[in-house]
Amino acid sequence: MVHKQATAEEVSGITDMAIAAFDAADYTRASKLARRAAGMSAGLEDSVRLVILLDELGEDGPADRLRRQIMERIETDSLETEIGAATLANLGDIAQSLGADETAETLLMRAHEAADTNGKAEALLLQQLLPNGEIRRLLEIWTRFVARCTGDQKPRAVLTLVLALTHFGHREQARAVLETARPLFDDSAFETALEEIFGDGPQQNQREMAAQLFDGFANTYDRNLKSIGNNGPQMISQMLERIGIGPGAGLSVLDAGCGTGLCAPLLRPCARHVHGCDVSIQMLELCKHKGVYDLLTRTDLNTAPTLPEGPFDLVVSGDVLVYFEDISDVFRNIAGVLRPGGWFVFTIEDATEEGPATGYQRRSSGRYAHTLDHVADKLAAAGFSRPKAEFADVLRHEYRQPIQGRAIAAQKLAIFGAAG
Repeated sequence: MVHKQATAEEVSGITDMAIAAFDAADYTRASKLARRAAGMSAGLEDSVRLVILLDELGEDGPADRLRRQIMERIETDSLETEIGAATLANLGDIAQSLGADETAETLLMRAHEAADTNGKAEALLLQQLLPNGEIRRLLEIWTRFVARCTGDQKPRAVLTLVLALTHFGHREQARAVLETARPLFDDSAFETALEEIFGDGPQQNQREMAAQLFDGFANTYDRNLKSIGNNGPQMISQMLERIGIGPGAGLSVLDAGCGTGLCAPLLRPCARHVHGCDVSIQMLELCKHKGVYDLLTRTDLNTAPTLPEGPFDLVVSGDVLVYFEDISDVFRNIAGVLRPGGWFVFTIEDATEEGPATGYQRRSSGRYAHTLDHVADKLAAAGFSRPKAEFADVLRHEYRQPIQGRAIAAQKLAIFGAAG
């Protein structure tokens, strides 16, 4: 019998199914599909997705074989005489994602020297050089890059560099870069940059931030989260398992800050009804098109009247509290729509190790990290038990560096003030 060779579209479809199975915590099916796809002739992008998935599944043998095949293809492709800057940057991106840093740097520098203004190579070189402390070399690269940018590209490029420097703790260099580039900004934009990056002024409220941030990248949100290794939905799923909430529970569930619906497939098995809410209209539109929720509501978690009417048996909030400095109102408002004894399961960026005196800290990303003790105190004040379960894990990656997170579960007290 002659077997028809799978097309690139078919391999991509199997890869999608494998990732979907992994996201739904069906690891046996995910492994089977991933191994099947890895044995086919996949494109470079799908091959990389498969390597990452196989690594996550602990399938070291298939992952290593596929990784070697990818690197051989990169070496062959990079020798093409007519290769352009965009292709070099893409190959460097793939090499970097597989941990082949030396190859990645060579390819990215070739792309940079080709004088393209796309900026992908330079952005990836940030991730390559900053962790190694190669600031002087990086500034030389970015000085050349900004010089060849035009119009609005220039201030955007400067802000990208400044944010990266700040993320790695080089605040003095970041300020110096921003001050040097001041002529590229109008006065208002420059002051806003100072406030948002260095905290030199009042912060925006959640609704304003969402309008500017989430609506702006709603269409690429899922892809962006995949690229940074977003682990929030899996942490939520693991916590539900720890507290004994599983398939067939038949709960009324609120996904508070649902985004584009990444948690929905994990919630559906334990729910009779899943309600999603978010402050971003564009995010809600994407959820609507996916058809993953029974109801959707535009909600500002800081504003009680905008929350859906409960009572809910379970409220989950994955990677949402990072956008709030003061979490008191959010906790009180969520308690208001939970039934007594209902569960609140959520993630935070974890500042416990740093232990800031305030219990929280604003990070260079603009997001907030909170300590476990601070969260526990705010839960108790809002009418919850102190955390009934919690665990730490990597929430996501930024500039290839792990961001520590924590999943927490608490119950609404039957009588406010009762012992948790």
